[in-house]
Amino acid sequence: MGELLPSTPRPTGPRVVRVGNGEFQAVGLPEISPLFPTRGAAEGWLRPQLAKVPASRRPQMRRCMCCRAAFKSEGFHNRMCTPCRNVAANDDTSVYRVIRPSKRG
Repeated sequence: MGELLPSTPRPTGPRVVRVGNGEFQAVGLPEISPLFPTRGAAEGWLRPQLAKVPASRRPQMRRCMCCRAAFKSEGFHNRMCTPCRNVAANDDTSVYRVIRPSKRG
Protein backbone atom coordinates (compact mmCIF):
# COMPACT_ATOMS: atom_id res chain seq x y z
CA MET A 1 0.00 0.00 0.00
CA GLY A 2 2.78 2.45 -0.73
CA GLU A 3 2.23 3.93 -4.19
CA LEU A 4 -0.72 5.13 -6.18
CA LEU A 5 -0.45 5.30 -9.93
CA PRO A 6 -2.76 7.42 -12.09
CA SER A 7 -5.25 5.29 -13.96
CA THR A 8 -4.97 5.10 -17.74
CA PRO A 9 -8.29 5.11 -19.58
CA ARG A 10 -8.86 1.93 -21.54
CA PRO A 11 -9.98 2.33 -25.14
CA THR A 12 -13.73 1.89 -25.53
CA GLY A 13 -14.12 1.98 -29.31
CA PRO A 14 -14.30 -1.09 -31.55
CA ARG A 15 -10.91 -2.78 -31.82
CA VAL A 16 -9.22 -6.17 -32.13
CA VAL A 17 -7.53 -7.63 -29.04
CA ARG A 18 -5.58 -10.80 -28.33
CA VAL A 19 -7.33 -13.23 -26.01
CA GLY A 20 -6.08 -16.48 -24.48
CA ASN A 21 -4.24 -19.09 -26.58
CA GLY A 22 -3.12 -16.58 -29.23
CA GLU A 23 -6.60 -16.02 -30.62
CA PHE A 24 -8.08 -12.64 -31.56
CA GLN A 25 -11.51 -11.13 -30.93
CA ALA A 26 -13.22 -7.85 -31.82
CA VAL A 27 -14.42 -5.94 -28.75
CA GLY A 28 -16.32 -2.69 -28.24
CA LEU A 29 -19.30 -3.82 -30.33
CA PRO A 30 -22.92 -4.35 -29.31
CA GLU A 31 -22.56 -8.06 -30.11
CA ILE A 32 -19.87 -10.58 -29.19
CA SER A 33 -17.50 -11.54 -31.98
CA PRO A 34 -16.26 -15.07 -32.62
CA LEU A 35 -12.63 -15.99 -31.94
CA PHE A 36 -10.20 -15.80 -34.88
CA PRO A 37 -6.80 -17.46 -35.36
CA THR A 38 -5.20 -14.31 -36.86
CA ARG A 39 -5.50 -10.56 -36.33
CA GLY A 40 -6.19 -10.08 -40.05
CA ALA A 41 -9.19 -12.40 -39.93
CA ALA A 42 -10.61 -10.54 -36.92
CA GLU A 43 -10.08 -7.14 -38.59
CA GLY A 44 -11.78 -8.46 -41.74
CA TRP A 45 -14.82 -9.48 -39.68
CA LEU A 46 -14.81 -6.12 -37.84
CA ARG A 47 -14.97 -3.89 -40.96
CA PRO A 48 -18.57 -4.70 -41.96
CA GLN A 49 -19.65 -4.64 -38.30
CA LEU A 50 -18.57 -0.98 -37.92
CA ALA A 51 -21.62 0.08 -39.95
CA LYS A 52 -23.74 -0.99 -36.96
CA VAL A 53 -21.76 1.17 -34.51
CA PRO A 54 -22.89 4.80 -33.95
CA ALA A 55 -20.67 7.34 -35.74
CA SER A 56 -19.55 8.86 -32.42
CA ARG A 57 -17.96 5.51 -31.36
CA ARG A 58 -16.22 4.74 -34.68
CA PRO A 59 -12.48 5.28 -35.05
CA GLN A 60 -11.77 8.53 -36.91
CA MET A 61 -8.94 10.86 -37.81
CA ARG A 62 -8.20 13.52 -35.18
CA ARG A 63 -5.40 15.98 -34.45
CA CYS A 64 -3.15 15.36 -31.46
CA MET A 65 -3.69 17.98 -28.77
CA CYS A 66 0.11 18.19 -28.20
CA CYS A 67 1.81 18.08 -31.61
CA ARG A 68 -1.24 18.66 -33.87
CA ALA A 69 -0.34 15.64 -36.05
CA ALA A 70 -3.26 13.71 -37.56
CA PHE A 71 -3.74 10.18 -36.18
CA LYS A 72 -6.43 7.46 -36.08
CA SER A 73 -8.29 8.02 -32.80
CA GLU A 74 -10.24 5.25 -31.06
CA GLY A 75 -12.82 7.73 -29.73
CA PHE A 76 -13.24 11.08 -28.02
CA HIS A 77 -11.21 9.87 -25.04
CA ASN A 78 -8.16 9.31 -27.29
CA ARG A 79 -6.85 12.85 -28.04
CA MET A 80 -3.07 12.24 -28.09
CA CYS A 81 -1.06 10.38 -30.74
CA THR A 82 0.97 7.37 -29.63
CA PRO A 83 4.40 9.15 -29.60
CA CYS A 84 3.06 12.01 -27.43
CA ARG A 85 1.25 9.55 -25.15
CA ASN A 86 4.51 7.59 -24.66
CA VAL A 87 6.44 10.78 -23.81
CA ALA A 88 3.76 11.77 -21.30
CA ALA A 89 3.79 8.30 -19.73
CA ASN A 90 7.57 8.48 -19.16
CA ASP A 91 7.49 11.79 -17.26
CA ASP A 92 8.47 11.57 -13.59
CA THR A 93 5.37 13.55 -12.62
CA SER A 94 3.11 10.64 -13.61
CA VAL A 95 4.03 8.55 -10.54
CA TYR A 96 2.65 9.37 -7.12
CA ARG A 97 3.77 8.00 -3.80
CA VAL A 98 1.86 7.96 -0.54
CA ILE A 99 4.05 8.77 2.47
CA ARG A 100 2.68 7.81 5.85
CA PRO A 101 4.00 9.33 9.07
CA SER A 102 5.83 6.89 11.32
CA LYS A 103 4.44 8.44 14.52
CA ARG A 104 1.53 10.64 15.35
CA GLY A 105 2.72 13.93 16.55
